[in-house]
Amino acid sequence: MSENVDGIITFTASGAIPADRLVKFSAARTVTLNGSGEVAIGKSCSSAVDGGSVDVRLLNSAGTYELTAAEAISAAAVIYPAANGMVKDTAAGTAIGYAIDEATALNDVIACYIVPVTPA
Repeated sequence: MSENVDGIITFTASGAIPADRLVKFSAARTVTLNGSGEVAIGKSCSSAVDGGSVDVRLLNSAGTYELTAAEAISAAAVIYPAANGMVKDTAAGTAIGYAIDEATALNDVIACYIVPVTPA
């Protein structure tokens, strides 16, 4: 495999993966939805069916991220990984960044600033 300079890599989806969700490795070159408190590798750029291809923007890439909220989140709140690849402002595991926008309900897609973390 060659070096990647744009921060987006195509993986195989293990299970259905909606767009704008945090993902983690489940096997070699395969990702699944991230869970609450788990360390994510990136976010899904589009939806994928089980066994399909999904483009993943790695969390060490520059810029902001659009992520799906698991609950109402205040703008500027510290965010954490939530179940089903979503984010929340209720502490669980290591904080991953900050909400730039407010989420008023479950499934709102909000802009976030990610602070890369060191894998456990």
